[in-house]
Amino acid sequence: MSTPRRIGRFLVFPAFAAGGMASVHLARMSGPLGFSRLCAVKRLHPHLTRDPEVVAMLLDEARLAARISSPHVVPILDLVIDDGELLVAMEHVRGLSLAELRRSESTYPPPVGVTVSIVVQMLRGLHAAHETRGDGGAPLHIVHRDVSPQNVVIDVDGLVRIIDFGVAKAAWRAQSSRTDDLKGKLGYMAPEQLRREPVDRRADVFGGSVVLWELLTGQRLFAAEGSEVLAARLSPSSAAPPSTVRRDVPVALDAIVARGLAASASARFDTADEMARALSALDLEGGSASIAEWVRGAGADRLAEREEQYSRVATWAVSDELSRSADGGVVGVAVGDASDVSDSTATAMMSSRTPQVVRTDRRRALGSVALVASALLAVGVVWSVRATTESASPPVTPAVSANPALAPSASSTDPVVAAPEMAASGSSALVPLPAVALAAAVAAAPSPSPKPRLKPAAANPCSPPWVVDDAGIRTFKLECL
Repeated sequence: MSTPRRIGRFLVFPAFAAGGMASVHLARMSGPLGFSRLCAVKRLHPHLTRDPEVVAMLLDEARLAARISSPHVVPILDLVIDDGELLVAMEHVRGLSLAELRRSESTYPPPVGVTVSIVVQMLRGLHAAHETRGDGGAPLHIVHRDVSPQNVVIDVDGLVRIIDFGVAKAAWRAQSSRTDDLKGKLGYMAPEQLRREPVDRRADVFGGSVVLWELLTGQRLFAAEGSEVLAARLSPSSAAPPSTVRRDVPVALDAIVARGLAASASARFDTADEMARALSALDLEGGSASIAEWVRGAGADRLAEREEQYSRVATWAVSDELSRSADGGVVGVAVGDASDVSDSTATAMMSSRTPQVVRTDRRRALGSVALVASALLAVGVVWSVRATTESASPPVTPAVSANPALAPSASSTDPVVAAPEMAASGSSALVPLPAVALAAAVAAAPSPSPKPRLKPAAANPCSPPWVVDDAGIRTFKLECL
């Protein structure tokens, strides 16, 4: 494996996938005190970092995905601008895309139950995106617009997730598509999207239905390219019922597929959730376990290659030079509203070699954490030693005095234990104290001097202010009147 590159707090390994806008890499996200996590990083191509539209597009994708809360959508972990690089870090899925798995369909075609289970989970992820709201509670009207096998990933445990909201439509997104641009894959676009008409969530229902038809039949629904596919798609759908292509497909599925592929948006399912519930009602789902079994069979070779990569990444020994290169700081960009970063601001941040956001001093932060940890450890040891001493000797009440003469001092006969030296002057890094040495140092430290005992005050002659004679008569003392 080639030598990885340190970008901020990410150790980025060579790309395993690439598109026109960015490359995708395995990476190790590192933090203080040994924190480390394997993740996937989408890295904008260097020649595009000065393009405001492309930068805004990637920023929008991160913001959109960060807003969506669903186990069926890959979450965003971090968004970093550092040294002219733009990285979007996301949770790494230990699995393969549906497009990769379909390459083995001739050998491992998915059973009908597995297909239905995959599509139901996919539709639930889409529905979660469609239902996402902003901070004020207003719907964001997110439409993925690129539902396709390339953007559906399945992990080895059978969990299906949606990725890549790069061309998604949303009410607030900063990057708006040009009217003459078609963004997405033609073979999965709804007719209204091809006509450049306004789209809503039902366009994603259409794309999901194309995926369902192709998984059931093992064929491409719209395989033609360019003007041919456009002409075919703008006419009413003439897709063959899946049961006529594959004999083990129940006829009950035909009606659901046909409704999802309706040329008119009004004739389709109103929501992805409605279609998912219609599929679940057929009681054909095989569950995550059956999906996992199919994934491990159909993707055996590719999974073996990926596992070898994971092993190398996980065990990579990071050199001191790479570790020190991360100490300079990382520029973090909040994944918030699109108004937070304009196109010009984002591009300026990308092209500038000097970060425009306040840097985080990792060495200072690590030193502070280590100092607090050492202090807490020292307090614990002190109490432990004192508890042992008090159990074997009479209690002594310590006192703190402002008088230097009463301050504790070390006896000339007391043993001296040298604590490890601190780091060089000017550095806030703290050398960790070994537990044994720390305990010995605390035990050897002088105990606080006992509080000086005060002499009893003289008796008050006026307490009580009277005397009682032999007859029992009380007479008050004159000096006390």
